[in-house]
Amino acid sequence: MEPTLNPESGFLRFRIDFSYDGTNFNGWARQPELRTVQASMEEAISGLTRNEVELVVAGRTDAGVHAIAQVAHVDLPERDKYGKEWRCDDLIYRLNRMLDEDIRINSIALAPNFFHARFSALRRKYIYKIADG
Repeated sequence: MEPTLNPESGFLRFRIDFSYDGTNFNGWARQPELRTVQASMEEAISGLTRNEVELVVAGRTDAGVHAIAQVAHVDLPERDKYGKEWRCDDLIYRLNRMLDEDIRINSIALAPNFFHARFSALRRKYIYKIADG
């Protein structure tokens, strides 16, 4: 199914595939006064839209945990703050310039309104590496 403008909200849904080194993060979820992946990404995206945004992720991670292929979605107005239609390649470039190097946007695509990062996931894969001694 093709991506469409949500008639109720006037927003488009975007799927974001990204990775991060969680060493210096206090986990995924936004927490007051702490550096988190969610807060860092939402601040960057909000800087492009001049609106607060809420990023929904496929699965949250704890402090110090890395993600190789994380998926999230965000709903954005049909046009950017300059009145231009969003271009996914431009979004990737702009966000990667705004974010610190420990978060990288790998791809962004328009998604159908029914796509949900958490509930549309078909599987999740976790790799645990434990250093002993």
